[in-house]
Amino acid sequence: MAGRGGARSGAGRKAKPVKPAAVSKGVADEILTFLALDKTKHPKKCRCLLCRWRRLADALDLRLRFQVEKSLLDRTLGLPAQTVDNKHSGKVTLEGLVCGEKEED
Repeated sequence: MAGRGGARSGAGRKAKPVKPAAVSKGVADEILTFLALDKTKHPKKCRCLLCRWRRLADALDLRLRFQVEKSLLDRTLGLPAQTVDNKHSGKVTLEGLVCGEKEED
């Protein structure tokens, strides 16, 4: 008989990518303080968390620099409150709709 079943390499669900750990409020505040300083005592090839954030904040791409500062400030100061604009007052009903088309009489 031919071999049926059994384990196959590459079969099954793929592993989820590892997400970086979230930066807490205190760490974000420490990073912002570190970025505000002009002089650093770290070597040029330092791979610590603060130096990695410094490289991102000093990138040539302005969008990346903006996103780095925005994410750190959102962690430190908190996200702004979102407003909800409720245009409908009272009960909302759907009339005469079946599967996206008008119902014929």
